Amino acid sequence: QSNNTVQLNDTALPSMTTVSISSNNGNPSLAKAEDRITLNLTCDESVSVPTVSFYSGPDYDVINGARVTITPNSGYNTTYTATYDVDSNDTDGNVTFSVSNFQDANGNTGNTATIVTDSTSVSVDTTEPTFSSITMRSSSNLNDQYAKQGKTVILDICANEVINQPTVTFTIDGQEIDSARVTVSGTTDSFKAQFGVQSSDVDGLIGFTISNISDLAGNTANDISTLTSGSGVTVDKVSPSIDSVTIASNNDNPSFAKVGETIELTITANESIISPTVEFTINVQSVTDSNSVTVRDLQGDGTTYIAEYTISSSDSEGLVGFSISGYTDLADNSGPTVISTSNGSQVTIDNTLPTLTIVSIASDNSVSNTAAKSNDKISLTEVEKYDKIILSPGPGLPDEHKNLKKII
Repeated sequence: QSNNTVQLNDTALPSMTTVSISSNNGNPSLAKAEDRITLNLTCDESVSVPTVSFYSGPDYDVINGARVTITPNSGYNTTYTATYDVDSNDTDGNVTFSVSNFQDANGNTGNTATIVTDSTSVSVDTTEPTFSSITMRSSSNLNDQYAKQGKTVILDICANEVINQPTVTFTIDGQEIDSARVTVSGTTDSFKAQFGVQSSDVDGLIGFTISNISDLAGNTANDISTLTSGSGVTVDKVSPSIDSVTIASNNDNPSFAKVGETIELTITANESIISPTVEFTINVQSVTDSNSVTVRDLQGDGTTYIAEYTISSSDSEGLVGFSISGYTDLADNSGPTVISTSNGSQVTIDNTLPTLTIVSIASDNSVSNTAAKSNDKISLTEVEKYDKIILSPGPGLPDEHKNLKKII
């Protein structure tokens, strides 16, 4: 005690009462390359310039101290800011820090500060966005790699991180689709771009471009125009047609057929089609067992089919008719019904055994054509259309009927 005064020793440690971190990115909790990260510090008393270290990423990679700027950089102050600019080589991840070596005027050193006093945080992201999946399909229930008029073409986009909604444009055979027809929807890392096929659209392969790609930190990526898998979608608004239809049987004469023999209808389309429905008629009447008609893909590519039917004993006789219907191309366009062959071929069902209606026998005998002697010729007429004729002597043996044995 001197001059009625008392000198008290200050042993209280200074403390950072406010610690907050942010970046100058549009989203202050994120930082990309060249963004500035700022740590704002407020102490409960004036202290010397602290030492501030920054760390980036899950492994706490140290940011070079030469990149860190502290303001003010001298004297004793209650508020400080520490900043550094993000480099493209910095490790992605949360930014952490340590604030140490700050003293008050009495030389008391404060405890190291390593956490914020509010809810602020900054995550470094220097990586451009990428995509795990970009695929295209149509709304067709038959084959989603084709689209006809009225169907929707859909581009499914899956990113490897949260991104902003990109811009998507489509083309068909190089002709761009009006952007007003394209809708893009989705959030976070999954988006869907689509448009409906119209009658005025050309046929052909659909192309696309994904542009204005950026993540939430503002990292951008180049435009993308290729799928990660699949072959894309083709617009096809044209109905298929049957180019060739022929009919034949497995009879020695393919224009005729009898019971047990098979009718074959060969169908060739101008493009791949889904198995057609084939119905046979005989003399304008449905065949007895229509369920036994088989249709098979001859070459496996959907362009050529064979329809077969085996004649039943209960089938009627007459000309075979048919209808080819119910077929579509891969885009689900329906083809017209076909009821005639392309080459005029036809098959007639004939189950009736032949009979001899008029057969006459005569000789060239000069006296009477009803008698014949040695060396006279005997001829049969109206039999040319028969494969063979059996001559029978009637009751008895041929030897008992004069010259008939020689004729036989």
